Parts: sequence; C-alpha cells; structure tokens
Amino acid sequence: MKKEPNKLKKLWDSKRGKAMIKLGLWFFFFSIAIVVLVFQNDGQTNVSKNSVEEFIDFKVMWKNLEENNYSYEYTIKNKITNDIITYNGKIENETDIGFRESKIGIIKYKRTGKMTYQIMNSEEIETENLYEGVEENYLQLSQLKLFFNSLTLSEEQKENTKIMQYQNETETITIKMNMERIRTIEIETAEQLYTLSFYEKK
Repeated sequence: MKKEPNKLKKLWDSKRGKAMIKLGLWFFFFSIAIVVLVFQNDGQTNVSKNSVEEFIDFKVMWKNLEENNYSYEYTIKNKITNDIITYNGKIENETDIGFRESKIGIIKYKRTGKMTYQIMNSEEIETENLYEGVEENYLQLSQLKLFFNSLTLSEEQKENTKIMQYQNETETITIKMNMERIRTIEIETAEQLYTLSFYEKK
C-alpha cells in the first residue's frame, strides 16, 4: 500500500503553502512578543506604583530640622516702612553663628544655649539687641511650633511639594516642604512678613 505524503510536507513543497507556513510562524512569534511586552510593561508599572515616594511625616521633618545642622536665611520685611532685616548663618552642634544686616549696619553674632553674643574683633560681647524690631519667637523653631495649636490648618499638595498653612485673624504661617524636608516657613502679620529659608549645611 502506497503511503500518503505528510500533509505539512506537501504544503511546504508548494509556493503558496510555504508562504502560508511562514506567515503563520511570523504571526505566532509576533503574538508571543506582544504577550511578553504586555506582561513586562505591566510589571514595570506595578514596580513604579509601589516605588512612588511618599512625604516624610511633618512631625519627623520638624524634629529633624530642630535636631540637625543646617544653614539658614531669615528675611523680615516691615510692610509699612519697607525696612528689611536679614539673618544669615548656620547652626552646628547647637551653636548658631551668623550675620544680621539692617539699615544700621551688619553685625556678627553667636548664640549658644540661652546666651547671645556680638562678635567684634574676635571678642564675644553679650548682647540683648540681636532681635530688636522683630518677634524672636518666630525665629526660634522650638517656640514657633507652639503657635500651631491656636491656628487653623489647611493643606495643599502639588507634585513633590506640600504646603501647610496655619492661620487665624492676625497671623498666617505657611510651611513649604519637599518629600524629605522643610524648605521655607513664612509668617505674615499685619505689619511684618517673615521668610525663613533652610538649607543643608554648607
């Protein structure tokens, strides 16, 4: 009995059959490639979603700012006279050294513990006038946070920036932060605008 040739071989031997087989193989491999890419992209999307950064808790940020070394620039503007006072300095190992600049000139100062000194020709002279004309409690983090309890809080988030605002009839405190730390604090009263900027220690 004569054996019939294999159907696949018969199909391969014809030009039309060979083209159909090749097209089928291409379609098969193309389908596999699409499935692999879909699963791969889905996996990457899940990884991305799982790795989305979250803001550090505000209380932790505040504690980090209080307890660590940093550089700062504080600007106080009198909204009535337009006079400006600036404090530029750095806090390191609980010692605050910087410069105060106002219309009467520039002084170098040092704060350690509860003592404040003006530095003149390398000599430290105790002074009580460093914060003359400004509200000192707005410039001391340990005192500033005490105001929060008597103010109303609102929050806003824009991409990697969070804005927290504490407010009442006479004061507005606006705190801006990134994912990891507090960047600026603004305190506005009827007469003055305080802008406190914080930087990693230089």
